[in-house]
Amino acid sequence: MGFYDACKAVAVSVTAIFTLPFHLINDGSNQAVLSPGGFHIRKENLTFPAPNGPDSGPEFICDYSNLQGNWTSCSTPDNRSCWIRNSDTGQEFNTTTDYENFAPTGILREYYLEVDEMEINGDGVLNPGGKVFNQTYPGPWIKACWGDTIKITIKNKLQYNGTTIHWHGIRQNGTMEMDGVNGVTQCPIAPGDSFTYEFKAVQYGTSWYHSHYSLQYADGLAGPITIFGPSSSNFDEGRDPILITDWSHHSAFEAWQRELVPTPSLPKMDSVLINGVGNYAGSYPHERFNMTVTKGKKYILRVINTSVDTTWIFSIDNHNFTVMSSDFVPVTPYNVTHLVIGIGQRYHIVLNAIPTDTDSLPASADGNYWIRTVTADDCQGFETGNAPDEFKIL
Repeated sequence: MGFYDACKAVAVSVTAIFTLPFHLINDGSNQAVLSPGGFHIRKENLTFPAPNGPDSGPEFICDYSNLQGNWTSCSTPDNRSCWIRNSDTGQEFNTTTDYENFAPTGILREYYLEVDEMEINGDGVLNPGGKVFNQTYPGPWIKACWGDTIKITIKNKLQYNGTTIHWHGIRQNGTMEMDGVNGVTQCPIAPGDSFTYEFKAVQYGTSWYHSHYSLQYADGLAGPITIFGPSSSNFDEGRDPILITDWSHHSAFEAWQRELVPTPSLPKMDSVLINGVGNYAGSYPHERFNMTVTKGKKYILRVINTSVDTTWIFSIDNHNFTVMSSDFVPVTPYNVTHLVIGIGQRYHIVLNAIPTDTDSLPASADGNYWIRTVTADDCQGFETGNAPDEFKIL
């Protein structure tokens, strides 16, 4: 069966470099074990594919070659709570590890992003005031594994604005200047200049990165970031992140100017985009993407609300979800029929690709089910009568 979700896959370049000076191990006693004096690199490097999903292109490989000892991957479809295990000592990095104090030692992941202007046609209507990463909206999917060091160079090619990039929800313990909040943790990156952010991925899960300068992220400066690690619920495969946003056909800066006149008009959102694609009234069909799954399998979905002014109710017809993570925090799994996602929130959920009701709600002849994103009452900024509903979402 298939789901229409209107997502786009983008590729980014990753360079892996082994440069970290030491590592910390959780030995189960909440004590850190420091290994000084460099590493003994085993001939049998510990590398294994992360569960990113076949729709995202080539496999993304986690690499823990810098860990001393006989470490092996222990993440399997039947036990996703374990990440890696030392077969000699029984030590594990898993969902019970205190990740604020302990993380495995990964490798260095390097990315390069350019902030630039670009017209965005997300729903059949052109927005001439778009601002994007690497000439794509949403921005490239930044990927790392638990314990990696992430290094991202930002080049500001905007003509008139500075910019700073915030790594939403990333714990910047000891790297506050990498938080990306202009006027608080760093000065804006001036037009034509570059800045390199570097921090360690001590958490795991999915979030998003976005401009923290004025209204830029509303114009398109946003993208997903995933740190692969353990999960509190089991699944078979992963899927690309799903970014849901409200969308305007005009720059947010233009809307702000309309609020400053003597008789202001409050800005209203025009439509909803899923991974940068949607359908505005009269433009259907603009673009549609088919996310295919296999009946009976379980899939991890990474859902993020990147909106300006909307809380979403997310569901898939005739299917339940298992919630297992919220905002980088693994939780005791629980089942729901829908998910309420506030602005900036992100969830890891498991989709069980088996219809819940085949009697009163039989499967469609072609095996397709609608993904629905509905605005929450009193938590949206759409014009009266123009709020997206289930009939507009692909």
